[in-house]
Order: sequence, then C-alpha cells, then structure tokens
Amino acid sequence: MIDIVFDTYLPHLFDWVIETSIMASILVGVILCVKVLLRNRLTPRWHYLLWMILIVRLILPWSPGSSFSVYSILLNGYESIASEQSQSISSSEKEQLHETNNLSNLKVVTDDERFDIPTSPTIVDSKKETTNSNGKQEEEPLSIQSIALYIWLTGVILLGFTTYLANRRLQHYIKQQPVIKDEKIINIFENCKKSMSIQQNVPLLLAGKIPSPTVLGFLQPRILLSSDQINLLNEQQLRHIFHHELAHIKRRDVGINWLMHFLLILNWFNPIIWVAYVCMREDQELACDAYALSFMEEEEKVPYGYTIISLLEHYRNYYPVPSLANLSKNKRILKRRILMIKKFKKKSYRWSALGILAVAAVASVSLLNANADGSSEKQIKANTDGKAKIETKTETTVYTPPKHKENYDEMTEEEILTKMINTVDYFETARGEYKIHYDFSPGYEVVKYDISLKVEPGGYGKITFNTGEISSQEFYKDGTVWSLNDSAKTYIESQVMGMEENLKKGTTLTLEQAFSTAPDGNPLSIYRERSPFGLANATLFPYEIASNYTRDLSKWEIENQNEELLGHNTLVIKGNINHRDARSFRFWVDKDTGILVKYETYDAKGKLVDYLHPTSLEVNVPIDTKRFTPNLDDYKKEELWNGPKIITGNIDEYITEELKEQWEEAKKKPNETTILHQNDTWYIHAKKGYLVDTIEVNGEEGTLLLAKASPQKSQFTFQALAQGYKIDSLKIAE
Repeated sequence: MIDIVFDTYLPHLFDWVIETSIMASILVGVILCVKVLLRNRLTPRWHYLLWMILIVRLILPWSPGSSFSVYSILLNGYESIASEQSQSISSSEKEQLHETNNLSNLKVVTDDERFDIPTSPTIVDSKKETTNSNGKQEEEPLSIQSIALYIWLTGVILLGFTTYLANRRLQHYIKQQPVIKDEKIINIFENCKKSMSIQQNVPLLLAGKIPSPTVLGFLQPRILLSSDQINLLNEQQLRHIFHHELAHIKRRDVGINWLMHFLLILNWFNPIIWVAYVCMREDQELACDAYALSFMEEEEKVPYGYTIISLLEHYRNYYPVPSLANLSKNKRILKRRILMIKKFKKKSYRWSALGILAVAAVASVSLLNANADGSSEKQIKANTDGKAKIETKTETTVYTPPKHKENYDEMTEEEILTKMINTVDYFETARGEYKIHYDFSPGYEVVKYDISLKVEPGGYGKITFNTGEISSQEFYKDGTVWSLNDSAKTYIESQVMGMEENLKKGTTLTLEQAFSTAPDGNPLSIYRERSPFGLANATLFPYEIASNYTRDLSKWEIENQNEELLGHNTLVIKGNINHRDARSFRFWVDKDTGILVKYETYDAKGKLVDYLHPTSLEVNVPIDTKRFTPNLDDYKKEELWNGPKIITGNIDEYITEELKEQWEEAKKKPNETTILHQNDTWYIHAKKGYLVDTIEVNGEEGTLLLAKASPQKSQFTFQALAQGYKIDSLKIAE
C-alpha cells in the first residue's frame, strides 16, 4: 500500500499541485490588476472576497475547459510563438528531445494471464521451455521529476511540522493563562456580542506575552487581551477592540487563515502564493475594520481609527500563525486602514453591484481551465481543415493526427461499453505511461509506450520493474516486430502480415455483435483488430477486460459521469466480479475514445488486488515514427525457433479468409474442441475450461493433449495455433 501511495498517488498529487500553482500564480496577477484598477471603487469587503477566488482555484481538483479562460488566452499566445520558433528547429535537435532507453530481454506472458491483461499472442516451444535471463540488475537514476517531488515533499513535511509545533506551543501557553474576571470588562464585552448578534460562547483570556489583542482558534475561539491593555484602555477603546475581534469571529477569518495556510504549505515553493497570502491577510484586516464599523455610530469612526493607531504604537511583535487573527504592524497597511476608516460609510459594507461583477468576472476567466482544443489551429497550422498530416523534415517523419477533443456529454452504459470494445476507431496515436500490479506477483511494472495506428503504423514500448530493471523492450514498424535483449545484446525479429490493412478497414462492433450466447448458454465474444504492438493493450485496447468484467450490464453501474484524470474527462464505473481474489472493480474510461485510463480491483474486504495506475496519457499527439525503428548496432540477431511451435491466445486475426466461416461456427460450440487445418497450420478452438497443452507426434499422426484450466478460468474457452508439425492428421486425446 505504501508503494502505491509513493509511486502512484503522490506523483499525481505533485502534478496537480504544480498545475494549480501555475494557474494560481496567473490568477494572483489578475486579482492584483483588478484591485489596482478598481482600488477606490471596491469596498474592503470586495477586495478581500477577490482572494476567495484564489483559494477556490488552489483547492479545485478539476474544472472544465473554456476558450474564455485566461489560461486559454495565454496558452494560445504561447503556442503561436512556439509554433513559429519550431519551424527553425532542425531534425537533429528534435532527436535530442527523445528519451534514450536501455535495452532489455523479452518477457513471455502465459495464456493463463490473457484474460487479465491482453497482450500479443504467446509463442510456446513444444519441445522445451524457454526462460529469459535478466542479466545484472541496474538501477535507473532518479528522474528530475522524482527529485523535484521529494524536495517538494520534504518542504511540505518540514513546513507542516513547524506549523504544528508553533501552534501546539501557543495552545499550551494560552492554556496556562487565566480567564479575565473583571466585571467591567465582561459587561463591555457582552454588550458588544449582543450588538453583533453573537450567541456563541467566547471566553476572554489574558494574553500573557502576546501584546496585541487577538482571536485564537476557529472551532472554539477565544479573545486574548494583555494586562496592559486592560489597565490603560478606556471603555470606548475596549469596545472598539471587542467589535474588531468579534468581527473576525463572525466572519470566520481564522478558519480562512487555516485553509490558506494549508494551501501555502502545499505551494511553499511558489513565492507568488506567499505574496498573495500576505496581501490577503492585509485585506482581511481592512474588511474586518469595515465590518466592525458597521456596528458603530458614525461619530465613532475617528476614535476607532485612533484606537487602532494607539495599539500599533504600543506593541512590536507580530505572530503570523494561522490560529491567530492579530494586527499587522505594517506602515503601508496602517495608511490604508486609516484612509478606509476616514472614508467609511455604513452602507458600503452591503452588497455592491460592482463588487459582484468584479468577483464574477475574475471567477469566470480563472476557475475554468484552458480549452483542450482551443489552440489546435495555431498549434497545427497545416491542419485547419481537420485532416491529419505528415510533416517530413531531414531524416525525421512526424505524424500529426487531428486534435483530440474531450467529451462531456452524458453517456449510457451501452454507449461507454461500445466505445471500450471499439477503441481502435476513436484515436490514431497515443503516448503514455502506467504502473500495473497483479496480486499474484510482487511489486509492479512500469509500462511506457508510443503508438501510431492508421498512418505510418508502428509502436515503441518498454516495461520496467519497480526495482529499476528493464524487463522488455519492443519496436514495431512496417509489419516487423523487434524484441531486444540488452543483457545478451541480441534481438528477435518477427513478421506480422496484413495488420496495417486490418487497422484501416475495421468495422465498428455493436454490443450484440461483440457479445453473444452459444446454444448451450455459454458466453461468446468477438474482438476488434488492434496493433501487434502489445505492451499497451491493457489500456488502449481493453477488449478482453470489457468482455470479462462489463458484458453483463446488470453487474455494474456508472458511478461518476465526469472525472478529470491526467487531463482527460473520464467516466467512472464500478461493479462486482468473481475473478481470482477480486470481488469488485472500478474503471476510469475516457469518454471520447473508450480507452481504459485506469482500473482497480478489490477483494471482499475492499483491499486493492490488481491495479493499472497511469502517470501520463496523451491521445492524438504528434508522433515521430522514426522512433519505431530500433538501433541494432552491436546487437546480434537471434533466430526464432524453426521447429514445431504453438501460439496461444486470441488467434482470430490469423484465421484465413477460407476458414473464417468454419472458425465462427466453432466458436458457437464452446463445449466441443474444433481443429481446422490449412497450409501446415492447425487452428485449435479448445472446449470450455481447457487449455492446449502440447501435441504428441507419432509418425505422420499427431495427438492433441488438453490441460484443465484453473477454477477461475473454467468458464472460458481458449484458442491456439500450431505450426511446424510434420503430420497429416491431428486427433484429440481421449
């Protein structure tokens, strides 16, 4: 669980903090500009309320995009400049931007795992079991992002602990101070409470070494007065102080201070937020003065001002802790307070049309994120007609697909499931990274990939263990798949014919076509085509997952129609399943493409069993297809096994046109084992609950041996393809 927090949730939190901090910095600039422009037209209350927009921005986990957002405007301007500059970048400079990846050996996924995470078909050697040596483990150095994350986390912990320690000491100190029992003071205080309609019990305590009158605490507020103030101030001055401190309580300023201080801890690295915090506290004091004056007579304005000046002259220390609402001895703020008190009118604290307009205007342009597609025309100049393009520059071919747009429409269960089983229709390129964990294996794997489907099809992917050891690296281009073993300095090359054509001419499946029932009541499934590059199948082509978990609409429901995840608007579904140790699941599905962005399964106690947690996902982004061809210098080609072999997994794409009709009929008979033969290749559809184990050869006759699947897989049917067997007939073992 700790690994999940540090490796998945914490990076997501850090990314969110950085993103919101940048947007908040822009918002601070907007707020300061509005305050300057409307300096004398907005009352202190509305100056202070403008900072509430900043707090909302800092805690907002997600917001829809808008072309009217200030971030969209700035982003469009930046992309216009970047687009012009990018024209002069040479191909060699672009290549330096690509990550240099270590090579690795091939990881074989068994057929028994196929219904958890779909992969490329597995090749099983019929004569021997091939195991891959991982070589010497090498730890990858920490990335700049990881270093930044740990520095940020250290700052949060230190600042949080310092805040906790300071407030704990203050609370302990105040507990030792006696309650004020002077009847004169108490009567003045109670009259002030009554005039402000405050029913809450607010104790009066001696402040000890704290020289300034102040409010301590939010849930159980107390007002602190020093013994000098009790002895030196007259009744009118005490009344002014009580009105001011009670105004803090009634306006819940201490609670706002705590919230802003918590956000300040998260954004400790951003000096702009620190400046905003100071400005907010200053405006808070002015708004509090205005609120206190609204309960006084007009002739008390000047004496109230003198009281404030007198207090600021007689103390030196300021305690900037969030649990206190005390006075700030700042010449600039003192001048502002005196001017405000001088000009104050009782009606000024009421609702203001200009104030409402100012807050609404700032909120409307700052609480909405940058529009996802607002800059597509500027970003892709040659793509204004909505068509994709291939931009060729000195040895580099960059494919730019149409801009991806987020979907915010309400969707039904049938609509989202249809997209999940047809994702190949809804995107053209993808780049991403995710962490995947199975309950039956220790640790997790990090999968990183780039893929292009319909124009210049190809892909690159890498699997890395949480230990830093590279497990597998794969390249695909022009019908060729390369699997590289870095420790052995060898690679395997294989051909996949006809895949590009299949990806271009596929037909969208309906739920009725994809999911059907055999005459004996067993479920049948038909899957769409997908790239032979299999490292990202779990997220980009979740066909088997959709079949196994969501084909029965009565066993799951939509939990949330719109939830932002890595910049994508996802639909969250949850349901029940009986699969290994898992009893329930939750999926986050991109509403526009059907891509399974994230998934989690849970046991009967709600404990996490399996998960796929993404760290990045970009859809329909420019892809440099040159990346899909490996550099094979210093690598020796390792020939594939030329003898008999069995390929297990979903072999629908390997079925020839002549056998397709017979194959579809075989799939309708899950309780029978069907064997088809053509051109020295045997196509096997095993009966329900059985796996293809091996083929025994006796002269020109072969015998197919089946193995019983695990109890969890007893309701599934499995397929296999056998090649290289010098036999004329193949029978099923009794």
